[in-house]
Amino acid sequence: MTEKEYVARLDQAALDAIIQKHAMFRSARMGGVRAQLARHDLSQLTLRNCDLSHADFTGASLNQADLRDAKLDYAIFFGADLRYANLQGSSLVRADLRGACLRGATLIRADLTGVDLREGILTNTDAKGNLKPAHKNIPKSDNGGADLSGANLTDARLSGGHRR
Repeated sequence: MTEKEYVARLDQAALDAIIQKHAMFRSARMGGVRAQLARHDLSQLTLRNCDLSHADFTGASLNQADLRDAKLDYAIFFGADLRYANLQGSSLVRADLRGACLRGATLIRADLTGVDLREGILTNTDAKGNLKPAHKNIPKSDNGGADLSGANLTDARLSGGHRR
């Protein structure tokens, strides 16, 4: 992917249509399609109470998104921006959150059983083939931690965590 290729911005209506098709996919109905939301901008949209298990959010921006009580089991969030997202009460069983930014995210009472929270970085290439971080808009000075109060972290894979 070159730097000229940008993350696509979705509005709530377009996201709702994708969620509906994914629900059909999950129930093995004709016309169903797995949600492919990789590199999409879903900032400030709502996915509340949705079942998006097995969806692909690789490199997506979910900054300030409402994912309360969503079912996101086995979903891929590799390199996703989840800053200030509300994931309270959501289920992320065995989700891939490698390299995801969770600064300021709310994960109160979330089920993170077997989640992969190890380090990772999503990159793009420039015109010369050099690798560059995909998310340039995440400030390094933004040190807000995620709220994991009451979250289930049984069998979670962690690395590179920082304490204040």
